[in-house]
Amino acid sequence: MSGLLAQAYPESATSRITNSCSVSFCRFPASTVAGPQGLVPLSLGMDNLILRSCPTFCQELAWLTTTGLYITIRPMMYNQIEIYTDGGCLGNPGPGGWAYVLKADGAFEKESSGSERDTTNNRMELTAVIEALKACRPLGAKAIVINTDSQYVKNGITSWIKKWKVNGWRTAAKDPVKNKEYWVELDRLNASLPVQWNWVKGHAGIEGNERCDQLVRQAMDALV
Repeated sequence: MSGLLAQAYPESATSRITNSCSVSFCRFPASTVAGPQGLVPLSLGMDNLILRSCPTFCQELAWLTTTGLYITIRPMMYNQIEIYTDGGCLGNPGPGGWAYVLKADGAFEKESSGSERDTTNNRMELTAVIEALKACRPLGAKAIVINTDSQYVKNGITSWIKKWKVNGWRTAAKDPVKNKEYWVELDRLNASLPVQWNWVKGHAGIEGNERCDQLVRQAMDALV
């Protein structure tokens, strides 16, 4: 295999595109680079297996194959990532769940959900968008569209938060803003990403919203 590698990749580095990732191949002495823990070095021609070893495509990976080939995988820049989010709570306060469904250019999809035993509906709605935007950061995208059925989240991040910050995180009634720590984190993520915020009507047959609602209910049911 070493001779084949030398023929296929005579230069110090080359690259090609596969499964929406940029895959670069370089030759390095085996003694200079250590492979990441938990990943088995793979040989040339097994790129699909390499990509399946990293199902999130969310981080740069580098390791040596048994032939001494150093492989770096970087995610491609997506044109648009579309996300649906939802959060809910039993009792409010009470056990709650959050979820998001993420799709990037039809080439990558991800669902995620979680729960907390003592929380509120608004906190779960905020957690859903925060976790979704965290998942977006390493993916890279020219545009990110967030679809939420929470007017609290949509109006808060696009309008209310500007006055809250000017007023020292107090409302127009001079009361402390509730869930400030969530808003601070969401504001940080929103400022660092190209996000467009949309409100969608809940329980209106919108596929992404309905799927999120299902995931939220499953997360909450697991707690009771």
